[in-house]
Amino acid sequence: IMKFTIQTKTLLSKLSLANQTVDNLSLNPILSGVLVEVNENGIILTSSNSSCSSKIFINENLNVEKEGKFLIKSKTLYEIINNISDDEVKFEIIDNGILRLTTKNYHSDYILLDTNSYPNISFDHQDWTRVVLKKSFFDNINTKLTNFIDVSNESLNHNVTGVLVDTTRKDNKIESIATNGSQLGYLECEYEGPKFKIVINPSNIKFISSITKDDNSDILFYLKDSKLMLETKNNLFLFKLIETNYPSVYRAIETNYPYSFIADKKMLSSAISRATVIAQGDKSPMIKFTINRNSLTLFARSAEKGTSDETISIESETIDKTYEFYFNIKFLNNVIKTLDDTSISFNFIAEGKQVVIKECNSNNFKTLLLPIIASF
Repeated sequence: IMKFTIQTKTLLSKLSLANQTVDNLSLNPILSGVLVEVNENGIILTSSNSSCSSKIFINENLNVEKEGKFLIKSKTLYEIINNISDDEVKFEIIDNGILRLTTKNYHSDYILLDTNSYPNISFDHQDWTRVVLKKSFFDNINTKLTNFIDVSNESLNHNVTGVLVDTTRKDNKIESIATNGSQLGYLECEYEGPKFKIVINPSNIKFISSITKDDNSDILFYLKDSKLMLETKNNLFLFKLIETNYPSVYRAIETNYPYSFIADKKMLSSAISRATVIAQGDKSPMIKFTINRNSLTLFARSAEKGTSDETISIESETIDKTYEFYFNIKFLNNVIKTLDDTSISFNFIAEGKQVVIKECNSNNFKTLLLPIIASF
């Protein structure tokens, strides 16, 4: 019969991690559980949901008297441990379906789930492709590119739901793209390693960034078929990749754009913010750009609030006449906030066509925004 004692804080931190991959909304109560396996080397916590599974190892601050395993609702176990004030807690199975928890001041028995009903999840990755990514690049995917999917409720392409990560197109480069059909973000970075092309669920990207935020070392992945395995701090996380034919959008990013202008980001952002006050609340809030050689006029109108009309200075050597563009102001704001440089470059082919917006001091990150057909 299984029996072990563990430091409360140690178990709580590991349960917090395992609890993030539990399917608490599943109609199957088994999937709301965490499988706890105890052996002479320590404890293994296994949990799973529809897109991610985890295997969390505990090998410190515990004393194993007898090996064994049990399955308990993850939320229940976490709430129990989170409300225990004693330094240590003792676990003991007193019957096949009963778990006894004991501390200096607390004692309780809990009904367990059927261990044999828990799915067999393999974390074996010996023959998988090993991939090492720079932490800074993956962090940029999270902070910049996922923004281009989070607002996809107004997307023109509801089939694009993931972030593309691709090393097959350019030698010694890794590229990443996210789009919702109306706006697009593109990242590029130096890379040495095997060739691969995958599409990752943006929620999994955010999760990976959250569990690696305190570790500045490179991120270690393993790839096989439609699965991605993350190894971090001796823990394993298994993710399902999105199986889809990602649209070919590289040409739009790499097109030669003959017309361009440069704007001060702070000045432009302030002007857009003031226009947003007027435009927001409309079903499709939009803003009009009127571009001349040395000036940009931003105009917004609302039937309820009135109008906003502001002109700022810009720099251009290619603008030869007046050009007008209409943008969804939510998408424009989203694009601008992802750019870090103090100066922003706007590039276009013709009036009403796509606009590439990027930082002046770097070509590693570019955005593309489609204008809308409209008029005031």
